[in-house]
Amino acid sequence: MGPLLLPWYIVLIVSIPETFFIVRLGFRLFNVDIDFNKVLILTLITAVLSVFIRKLPLAFGFHTLILTITLVLLCKAMLKMRLWNCFVSILVGVLILGVLESTLLPLFQSVTSTNTESLVIEPWLNVVYTFPLLIVMNILSLLSKRYNLVIFDLNLNED
Repeated sequence: MGPLLLPWYIVLIVSIPETFFIVRLGFRLFNVDIDFNKVLILTLITAVLSVFIRKLPLAFGFHTLILTITLVLLCKAMLKMRLWNCFVSILVGVLILGVLESTLLPLFQSVTSTNTESLVIEPWLNVVYTFPLLIVMNILSLLSKRYNLVIFDLNLNED
């Protein structure tokens, strides 16, 4: 199965908030606070790149892999952090989004009587289905901050 051929503006509308919450939650779970403006710039660059990467004729899943690696490298360059710290933080954020998508999207599709083809035919469904995922990621981020829930404190690992 090839990539979903979504209009570029849908990719941007979905990619920007998804990437923002991947970075925000991923780094939060490792007790790393990063500047909002840097996250925003990182998110915008990644979103623009995602428009082009999603057009590549790659097998299912490779777009996500390329975008994840791109985001890790951008984090390394912009945040001046260790590559490993960027990698684990981004990977955890991506994994959380993946788990949420794989559990919630089938539920949304069953409630709305849609399927994967509907996401291509009616691209705005991608935006609608993304909002609950982002709300859950934001709640997880807020809970992590409020209750100081961390997987591992990467600040302990700094030189």
